[in-house]
Amino acid sequence: MAKDIEASGPEAGAFSAKDYTDPPPAPLIDAEELTKWSLYRAAIAEFIATLLFLYITVATVIGYKHQTDAAASGPDAACGGVGILGIAWAFGGMIFILVYCTAGISGGHINPAVTFGLFLARKVSLVRALLYIVAQCLGAICGVGLVKGFQSAYFVRYGGGANELSDGYSKGTGLAAEIIGTFVLVYTVFSATDPKRNARDSHVPVLAPLPIGFAVFMVHLATIPITGTGINPARSLGAAVIYNKDKAWDDQGSLINMAGPKRGIDMMDFTLIEYDMRVKTGAEEKDDLQLIDGASFIGPAGIWNQPFTVHIPGDYGAVDITLSRLHSAVEATLEVLVSEVQISFDLSLSCLSSELNKGIWLFNGTIAESCSLKRSVVAVLKESSIDLKIKIDALSSSSEQHCCSFYAKTHGHDTQEIKSAFAFISVKVTWSTLPDGLCR
Repeated sequence: MAKDIEASGPEAGAFSAKDYTDPPPAPLIDAEELTKWSLYRAAIAEFIATLLFLYITVATVIGYKHQTDAAASGPDAACGGVGILGIAWAFGGMIFILVYCTAGISGGHINPAVTFGLFLARKVSLVRALLYIVAQCLGAICGVGLVKGFQSAYFVRYGGGANELSDGYSKGTGLAAEIIGTFVLVYTVFSATDPKRNARDSHVPVLAPLPIGFAVFMVHLATIPITGTGINPARSLGAAVIYNKDKAWDDQGSLINMAGPKRGIDMMDFTLIEYDMRVKTGAEEKDDLQLIDGASFIGPAGIWNQPFTVHIPGDYGAVDITLSRLHSAVEATLEVLVSEVQISFDLSLSCLSSELNKGIWLFNGTIAESCSLKRSVVAVLKESSIDLKIKIDALSSSSEQHCCSFYAKTHGHDTQEIKSAFAFISVKVTWSTLPDGLCR
């Protein structure tokens, strides 16, 4: 127990004498607390606050990604969006508002890390801490669920607001960034709610939400480029549960913000890919120039739904082949029919899956008359979409660009038609399921 006494009189200036005594630590288990309505009212406040926090912030993240998506067809596709600064303000501002609203009811935790820190400091009992953490996690899941319900067209396409480790950063770097960010937040909470300072300065409790919200804002500015900023296990858990994709659950995803990297590997078979690439130089195969003749193992290394490149050297050159291991995918057969051709033009056709961020070239050539392009078969993740980008160039006229988006299905087909100044283009996508052995 500590006791500070401030002097009064001429030496103390305008300050008056104040006694301060440390409050007693909260009991580890307080059974009587379970009979009080104030405990459950506080848990409800934590649930509602975390729900609102996740709803506003995740909706902001998804809205920003849509506004900056060059392939989006909406009227705001060319908008620069709120940027990292705006996202940081959304997180920090909501914490400021919600801590201000709930401080008198539950203490305004809104974060299991804060609750756990206060429990270790014996500021709250184990019963209250557990109830708060459950309420916060459930509130986060419901908040992200609301975002998915209101923005279902964009939720899966733009990652569901789930935390992901950015390219170029190791798991150790991401973990360190989250530890430091969480420490800054919890340290600020302890400082802003220090009862000793509250006893000396009556305005401190009123201003407590401001430094806490500002700490969240500053941490987001620093760590959004690294992990998307977790520092709140409920925030990471809620987005990962509703998004429910492997990239949100894998070693480089949101669990790094909750308990560090997982241990172990996926139990999968190796895949053998054979390469036989040659330049036709004669009528028979023996006359061809062999560029690459070999095989490569593609094994458990790597992460799901994330393209990676394999470098294949040969005697007369090398080839870089980009591959991706897909989880729960469907098959899309693309058929493109070009008719009513007015003049000769160059046509380029590429396909982009919303989950992979890696385009696939399907066709690049000259169209002089009505024709059907060669069918293309691509794999698409379930609950995602593919964008078919069409670019038309003619020497005598300006170019045209079009984009057709198709949401993945397990069966059936979709058709979209494009009427350009050069031709009429019909795009048909036929959906089918992949064999169980090709999907996890």
